[in-house]
Amino acid sequence: MALSEKMYLCWLFLVLFGANKGNCERMCPPIKNSGQLKFTEELEDKYYVCSNEMRQLLCCVSGRDVHIGWQFFWRITKKWVDPVQIITGTEYHDNNQTLQINSADKDLTGGRYQCIARNYNQSIVHATELIVQDCNQWNTKPEVISTPNKRLRLPKENVTFSCTGYYGRDRSGPDDQHGCPIDNKSSNIAFKNVMNSSLVTIGSSLKPVNSSKYKTQFTCSWNGQSMTLNLTIFNITTNDYGRYECWLTNDFGISKINFTLIYGSKLPTDRTIKIGKLSLHQFIGLMSGVAVIFLLVVVTAVALWKLELRFYLLLCYKDRFATHCTKIQDNGKQHKYSVMIVYNDNQNSDRLFVTQTLRPKLEDEFGYKCCFEGRDFLPGSPLLDEYVGNAENSQKLLFLMSPAVFRLNGYTKLIFHMAIEQNRKMIFVQYEKITNEQWKTLGGEDNVLRRAMKVIPVIKWDKNKEWNFFVKLRCHFPAKPKQNRTVTQSGEEASYEPLL
Repeated sequence: MALSEKMYLCWLFLVLFGANKGNCERMCPPIKNSGQLKFTEELEDKYYVCSNEMRQLLCCVSGRDVHIGWQFFWRITKKWVDPVQIITGTEYHDNNQTLQINSADKDLTGGRYQCIARNYNQSIVHATELIVQDCNQWNTKPEVISTPNKRLRLPKENVTFSCTGYYGRDRSGPDDQHGCPIDNKSSNIAFKNVMNSSLVTIGSSLKPVNSSKYKTQFTCSWNGQSMTLNLTIFNITTNDYGRYECWLTNDFGISKINFTLIYGSKLPTDRTIKIGKLSLHQFIGLMSGVAVIFLLVVVTAVALWKLELRFYLLLCYKDRFATHCTKIQDNGKQHKYSVMIVYNDNQNSDRLFVTQTLRPKLEDEFGYKCCFEGRDFLPGSPLLDEYVGNAENSQKLLFLMSPAVFRLNGYTKLIFHMAIEQNRKMIFVQYEKITNEQWKTLGGEDNVLRRAMKVIPVIKWDKNKEWNFFVKLRCHFPAKPKQNRTVTQSGEEASYEPLL
C-alpha cells in the first residue's frame, strides 16, 4: 500500500471515529531493502497521550533484510515482553515499524518501550517512553496566575510584561511536538492594548509578532499545563502609555489581567559603589575580616615561635622523613662517635652532669654514641693525643659551658681553637651562667668565645624543662640511626651494628 493511501485511510478513520488527528500526522515510509541499517527519521524520546486515546509509536528503519520488533518493560514481572502479546488492543503496522495502542491506559500501557531492528550483521535499538495523562481534569476554564502590576518608564526606554496562566483543556489536545495546545484556535494567550475604549491585539501565541516596536515570546509546559507570553515594547513613545490586557482563552471561557505603563522614571536605583558583585560596605567588611584573620595567624605564629614550637616540628620531621645516618665504608670518611663532649673533668658538677644526665639520654634513649674524657680516653695515653684523635673521630663537638670549662684544663682551649680553625660543627650547652667577672678570667679567649656563641647554637640547661632541653639539643644532631643498614660506595648493602 502506498504512503498516500495510508494517509487517506487514516484521515477516513478520523472522520468516522473522531480520533485525534495528531496520531496520523507522521507515518514511516516503506522500508528500503538496501544500504546500511539505520533509522530514517528523528524518533521521539517521549510520547504524550491522554487516557483512552489512540497513540502510534514510530520506528522508521531502512536497510537490507530488516527485521523489526518491539519490546515493552512490564512492571509486574520487571522484564521486557512483546507488547502485542501482553496488552489487549495493541497491533503492528508497516512491517512492524508502527506500534499502535488503541486505548492508552496509565497503568497498562504507560511506560518504557524499545524498538529493535536487526539484519544479518547489525542491530540498532531506539528507546522511548509513553506518558499517559488524565486529561479530563483540564476541561476547565483557563486561569491567569500572574498578578497585575504597573511599570514606570520614560520615553525611548524599553519595557517587558510577562503573563502566565493555566490553559486548561481544549478539544484538540496538546500538540506532541511542542507540548502546547496551539492547534485549536480556541486555546490562546494574547496581549491587547486598550486604546480609546477599544481593544487592539498586539500579539498572541497563535500570531506572534517581532517588529521594531513589539516582540512577543511564547513558552508553555505540558506537565504544568501552563503557558507564558512575554510582550516587549521598544523605544516607548507617548502613545504607548496606558493599559494593556493579557487574555487567556479556550473552549470553556476567558481569563484576563491588566498591566499599566506609566510615564515616570524607574524606581530609585542603588547608588552604592560596587566592587565586582560586592557593594563598598560588603567589600570593606570582607577585607576587614581577612585582615583580622591574617593578624591572628601572624600573632599565633609569633607566639608559637616564641614558645619554641619550631624545635618540635624540626625534630618531628627529622625523625620521620630525614635521611638516616649510615656507615660509609672503603675510602669514605667515617666517624666513630656522634658527639664528643668537651668539659672540665676536674669539676665535679660538670662531670656528674655529663655522666648522669647527658650520656644516659643521648646513648640509652636516643641511640647516639658519645665520647668524653672520663670514660673513652685510653689510660696512660697522652691526653693531648686523646683529645685531638677523638675530636677528629666525632661528627660534632659539644662544649659544656660553665665557669670551669676553660679553667685548670688547657686542652679544652686547644680543642676549641682547633674546631674554630677547622670549621667543625659545634654546639654550646650552657650548664651554668657565666658572670662578667668570670668572663674576665678567660683572658684572650673572652672575645673569641663570646663572638662564637653568637653564631654557634647555644642551648641553655634548665632542670625544670629537661624534656624541652633535649628536644632542642636533638634538633642539632643527625636523624635517629637505622639498625642493621650499611651502604657502600658501590651501592651494596650489608648488615652492621648501629654506629651511633
